Amino acid sequence: DEAHNAVEQCKRWQSRFRARFDTGFVYPSDELYLLAGRDVPGAEVYDGFPVLSNGVGMLRSMLDEWTALVRRTPRVRATRPRSVAWLTGALARPALEAMADRWHELAGWRPIVVLVRNTFFGEDVTVSGLLTGVDLMHALEELPCEVEDVVLPRSAFGFDGRQTLDGVSAEQVGAVHPGRVHLASTPRELLTILLSGSARPAAPR
Repeated sequence: DEAHNAVEQCKRWQSRFRARFDTGFVYPSDELYLLAGRDVPGAEVYDGFPVLSNGVGMLRSMLDEWTALVRRTPRVRATRPRSVAWLTGALARPALEAMADRWHELAGWRPIVVLVRNTFFGEDVTVSGLLTGVDLMHALEELPCEVEDVVLPRSAFGFDGRQTLDGVSAEQVGAVHPGRVHLASTPRELLTILLSGSARPAAPR
């Protein structure tokens, strides 16, 4: 398996660099761990996340930030159970599933994690930022109408949050489902939605 071999090769190089320079220097991408069927390593492996801006270590960073946030938020246990759906590409799905499990442990109810398949660029493209409006709408059409809040990945709507790569706005995506529509890109934004029901005003209908 190429992904497995690539991860192992990086680990060998990391060991050499740590012995000589006290830093790993090379880091497998999150997608390599996903393709190899492995959990992402602990934060200590990433040496302060020097290439987080390129997405390397994003999953570990999200998981650790989420754990810290929910632990120090007493209101988690008092939230009203409701149906919330998080839409995501394949790469972030394992992290979001783990985050949903952690929320369930504390709050007693669980957000739904919805995998959105990238039919536009192909299913080998797993990052949420390359999901199109058409693919997001197809996923929403499959959701039960009882879902109250729908969370879309902000990264799919460009730097300004206005539209997807195929020119579809969040309002247009949300129009196919009766639930309130939100954009989120960070654990803190997800937490705000779960606690209050709206991190920002719902998208216009």
